[in-house]
Amino acid sequence: MAMFEGTASEAAGLRARLVGAKREVVSWDAGPIRDQATGRILDQLKEEGFAVLHALFWPQRGIDLDHLVIGPTGIWVVASKDFSYPLSQCRRGRLWSGCHPVTSALEEARAAARCVTETLAPALDGAVDAAEAVMPVLAVHTALVPDRHLRHGEVHVVDASRSLLPLLRHSRPVLPIAIVARVAERAVAVSGA
Repeated sequence: MAMFEGTASEAAGLRARLVGAKREVVSWDAGPIRDQATGRILDQLKEEGFAVLHALFWPQRGIDLDHLVIGPTGIWVVASKDFSYPLSQCRRGRLWSGCHPVTSALEEARAAARCVTETLAPALDGAVDAAEAVMPVLAVHTALVPDRHLRHGEVHVVDASRSLLPLLRHSRPVLPIAIVARVAERAVAVSGA
């Protein structure tokens, strides 16, 4: 009987961890496919004067970026995401996928943008306020996004296939063309690529 008591407590602990893991909706299986799809969409911007960088790891910062897009409309930190249910925003402003909060994805996007701001600010040489130039984006592939684009604080949440390119192309210009290449070079140098 003692053998089963240990097993039962281990099972209860595992169950508690699994139930806790369900609170945040994350799809691990589709990661590479989702990132490649976002990459193909973003690569269309290269011919328009944007620098498009994929899968950047900045070891000294301990951050992994899905995509970094640098162009006249700013420095865009793009994370590819899948959610199991359509997105909705409640009256209190929280973002949900079905009955699951999307809090961790939003926090990761904000943290990545802060890191990019701190890292790339020297390349801007004070010509532009880095905090205004860097914008986080969640590019959503599998779930409906209300109106295809919503803003949650500073994070843009967009339907990847329909609203990502228009957002990056048609936002207000903030970076002089001369700075775009310098910022992209700094981003690559930091990653060691």
